[in-house]
Amino acid sequence: EMMPYVLGQIDKNLDSYISQGEFWRRNRRILNLARIGLCFLDIDIYKTNYKGMSPDRVTFALLEFCDENLLPHPSTILSSGNGLYAKWFFDGSLPAQALPRWNLLQRELVKRFASFGADPQARDASRVLRIEGTCNTKTGKFVRVLYPHNPSQTPALYSFEELFDTFAPATRADFAK
Repeated sequence: EMMPYVLGQIDKNLDSYISQGEFWRRNRRILNLARIGLCFLDIDIYKTNYKGMSPDRVTFALLEFCDENLLPHPSTILSSGNGLYAKWFFDGSLPAQALPRWNLLQRELVKRFASFGADPQARDASRVLRIEGTCNTKTGKFVRVLYPHNPSQTPALYSFEELFDTFAPATRADFAK
């Protein structure tokens, strides 16, 4: 409940990050993970054939890739000031007990989006990503939302099971066997 206040107090000209998971204690150790409400990719486009393209152009290419491969669009895509963040929001938080399946889904997302520069080292539940509206001081660019294009558009929410069954090599039923 304090998040809007805390985010409002951040100096937007400084590098600022936020954890993608929620934790029981004031650290980001996986053993203290309480829940996580999304899957995400940290995309380093500067390491790919997309280098030199605008973030908006790469976003269009990523969405086109999703369409061509019958994959759900990310809920949101942000420019990190030096790459992209693609995030798929869940319709509810996933408890820490589901972490093994969440990790598998993260690995599969990285594989599927490798050609865009999905960083395999940045896929853990304790990961921090830059906060929207803050500056990436390495580039002087501010983190901004690229998709959805209309700020009044509500980002898509997905069931974890739907995403898992779409991206993972095995379904939940396969795990039960």
